[in-house]
Amino acid sequence: MKKTGLILICSLSLGFYACQSNAPKSNEVTSDMVTNNPATASAKADPDHLPVIKFETDSHNFGKLISGEIVTYSFKFTNTGKGPLVIGNASASCGCTVPRYSEKPVGPGESGFIDVTFNSENKQGPTEKTVTVEANTVPERTILTIYADISSQR
Repeated sequence: MKKTGLILICSLSLGFYACQSNAPKSNEVTSDMVTNNPATASAKADPDHLPVIKFETDSHNFGKLISGEIVTYSFKFTNTGKGPLVIGNASASCGCTVPRYSEKPVGPGESGFIDVTFNSENKQGPTEKTVTVEANTVPERTILTIYADISSQR
């Protein structure tokens, strides 16, 4: 009888543990969808069904700035492909540049943005900074560039 009770407790515990799945719900977007996307990971993926990120421009020149100015530019893009576009990450080349991006999937034909804020404090002269955008597209990474000419006074 003791053996049967122990087996029953173990079975119930195992069943309870199995129900506590960490798998994402079907409508959740995870970073694995970008970096481990089977559509982009396979050489046999049909390019006609992948998302395509098309930026209006991949660079912006803020022109002349005075050191300490904080400026923002919105890089607009459209998904010209046939699958939902998911941005997994946007990272800047230094801490003075901060990207903010659309976190929801962007459907075919829809548009999104990546706002890039640049803090020119303690910078001098011609400056170039980049933002690397990672998405479930081919290629997986797109580089955006900002420029400024910074002086201590106008």
